[in-house]
Formats: sequence, structure tokens, C-alpha cells
Amino acid sequence: MNPPASGLLHVQAAVNLRNSKSLRLAMSRSTQASPALMAKARALLERLAAAESAAFEDLRAAERNDDQEPPVPWRLVCLDFDRTIAKEHMWGTYKEAPLEDIPVSEETFTDLALFRWLVRAVRKRAGEVAIATFGRADVAGKAMKFALGEDHGVVITTPADFPDPAPDEATLEVHCPEGSSWLGDKNTQLASLARRFKVAATDMILFDDDLHNVEEAEAHLHQKSASCAAKATYHYHYRAPGMSVADWNVPLKRVLFLQARHLAEAKAGVAAFHAPAGLNKAAVQKVAELIGLTGQSD
Repeated sequence: MNPPASGLLHVQAAVNLRNSKSLRLAMSRSTQASPALMAKARALLERLAAAESAAFEDLRAAERNDDQEPPVPWRLVCLDFDRTIAKEHMWGTYKEAPLEDIPVSEETFTDLALFRWLVRAVRKRAGEVAIATFGRADVAGKAMKFALGEDHGVVITTPADFPDPAPDEATLEVHCPEGSSWLGDKNTQLASLARRFKVAATDMILFDDDLHNVEEAEAHLHQKSASCAAKATYHYHYRAPGMSVADWNVPLKRVLFLQARHLAEAKAGVAAFHAPAGLNKAAVQKVAELIGLTGQSD
């Protein structure tokens, strides 16, 4: 028997992962997957993409409610866990091992002292810290107890908090398993945290080692800024024959105004930061400068 074609294996693996990014990549590279499998992959991708778009709009629509008791956090700092707070990928290393067999120590953290300082400094400014991870809540919780004590107060959200974003007619409603990337990005979790804490996207800051999660949290912002920047560049370099400098400056000023406004709007979403080396001094310095944290962060 001949082994299955690699293209078929890649598409089937992507279908099993139920992840939109993996599906797009596998489908673009496949030349030997069957029409039935490709149709199944396309249908799943459409459902996943629709769910991700809805999550993004849900996040953008989040509104701050200052009439709540207890008071709404001034800022909500949302942190990834694996390879951000934690030095290694805890899910990748331990998966479903018993919690008591998963060691947590100072060495678990990218920088334990810095993490503790960040939580204290954010809370001192009437802000709060939460975790949005694709991994296990109990493992992240064990790390928070080690770092901050039994009553750490850090809300932890995982895929298991949410139903399958792309069920088909034959599938019973199930929740996403921990360790999965069915949600595609962190926007579903961020929107849930925004509702829980009664904050707007403008009040939220995300740190994640995965660039995809960062880009998806602010995708519309890049599109607006890039579009307007392209128009401004065109007008700057091109003046139609016979057009006076004064006339040329009118559309240029308009485009530059729109560019400035759209760049301002770019600050009206989640402030998302890529932290490929985890929550280290450089990453913490970014949030400290953004929201004016003071004190010793060394």
C-alpha cells in the first residue's frame, strides 16, 4: 500500500487541529488532498473565520461602565502564560500530567521578581492583571499561588471557558479543550475579560509571545493606518501637471489629517505587544511607559 500523500496528511491534520491559520496554510500548499477533504476543510475554515470575526467585533464593541461596584479597573493588563509569564511552554512540556507532578518554582518564570513588581504596580494604580492562555488554568493558577499567594486574585481564562466556535450540524455542543487553538487567537478571551471587568478595549493591554495573537487583536488598526499612509505617500510624491502648490496642498493636508486621525483611532483598541522573549525587563518597560507606572522595576 502506498503511503498517503503529504498534502492530504497536512490538510487532515489542520482539520483535526480546528485552527484557521493552520487550515489556510495547509490548503494553500496541498495539491493531492481529495475534493471531499478540501470541501470539508473550506467549510470548517469559513465557520472558524466567521467566529473569529465575531469575536473581534465583540472586543471592539466592549464599553467601559464606571457605575459598577467594585470600581472598574483603570487598566486591565492581560498576559499570556506559556513563554510569557512562564519561561517554557508549560502545556507543550506537561500537557495533561497530574498537577502535583508539574513543578513550579522561581525557575518557572521568565522573571519572577519583575512579574511580582508589575502586578503590584498595576494594582497600585487601581488597575488589574489577568491571564489569557491556551494552556491549563490549574497550571497557571499553581504558578500564581507560588508568585502571589493563595489569594492571588488573578483571573485566568482558557479555551475551556468557551464552546466550540465552529460546530457543524452533526456535532454536539462541546467546549474547546485546554491546550487547543480552536479559538484562533486571543480575541474571544479578551472580549470575555472586557465584559467581566466592565472595561473597553481601550483600557486593555495584551502581552503575548505569539505574534499572530498580537496582530489579530489590532488587525483593523493596521489596515486603517496602512491605507491612509499609502494615500499620503502618493500625494506627497505626485502633483498633477498644471496643479499649483496651493491646490496640491489641499488634498495632501486632508490625507495627512485623515492619517493622523486614523493613527489616533489605532490607539482606540487593545494595546497589544509582542513579547518573543517573554515578560522580561524590555517588555515590562513598555507597559510602564504606556500607563505611567513608577517605582523600581529592576
